[in-house]
Amino acid sequence: MPYQTSFDSRWNRAFIPKHHWHFHRRLYQHYRLVLGPGDFSRIQKDIRSGHALLVESSSPKRFIYFVNVRNLHERIYVLSDGKRLITAWPPEARLAEIRRGLSP
Repeated sequence: MPYQTSFDSRWNRAFIPKHHWHFHRRLYQHYRLVLGPGDFSRIQKDIRSGHALLVESSSPKRFIYFVNVRNLHERIYVLSDGKRLITAWPPEARLAEIRRGLSP
């Protein structure tokens, strides 16, 4: 049987800027997820609007957030400076314990 892939038509005329590729590579490496068009922007919007759960500060200007990727029904950790996504953070038991303590 030949190898077949399904193409998400939402990607027509859409692209990923070169400076975002690090995030997408790490997201796939840690979670085996590929975002659809608009998912990246929604993650940024959730962080900026306060909908993402701030788990911890990794430095004075960088923070680890727990974010829901709605279209994929998955939750991930991301490192951000509050304006841009820096990388997809690997899931860690330590972060899960912190997150459980923060969630109501």
